[in-house]
Amino acid sequence: QSFDEWSCDGRNKFHDGYTLATDFFTLRIHQVPVSDYRSVIDDRNLTVLVPETVSFQFLYVQMHILKKVRELLFKRAETVIPLKLKEVADRIGTSFKKCEIVMTNRSWLARNCHHGSKIQFCAKSIQLPEKSLEALCIHELTHNYVLGHGPAFHKKMIELGGEEARKLDQNLFKEGKWPYLKF
Repeated sequence: QSFDEWSCDGRNKFHDGYTLATDFFTLRIHQVPVSDYRSVIDDRNLTVLVPETVSFQFLYVQMHILKKVRELLFKRAETVIPLKLKEVADRIGTSFKKCEIVMTNRSWLARNCHHGSKIQFCAKSIQLPEKSLEALCIHELTHNYVLGHGPAFHKKMIELGGEEARKLDQNLFKEGKWPYLKF
């Protein structure tokens, strides 16, 4: 892994190499006169402070910064995703018992375990646009009613979230590069 991740394709890329803006947070990397790496969460702003004496060209520096970024994104995911899931569940009239955020680099973004007793989200899902995260929540909550991904599932998903949610959900699999920073 390297800083190639900073300039990846997509809506939420690091446009200037040091700032990532999404619907749920703004992440900045600043070189400042500090003695060690620090990370700060301030409302929607996530900041990684890097000693001004280090050079970004070294792989160990890049790896250390990515580690701090992942920690911040995980904390942001733990705050935002359960609230979004609750909001969507209330809006579509269904429920779940537990929302769990996991740090994994697997291909899935979320999964519903045992008809809503536990819904797991990969922390990388926090990087999705807001409408796409809502569609992902609707997708997982639809599994409370229908197992698998057959025609009955898609019909129920449209019933719960509308055609837009179904289309966004399909795009999550087509555009699998949306979660830009890997865990």
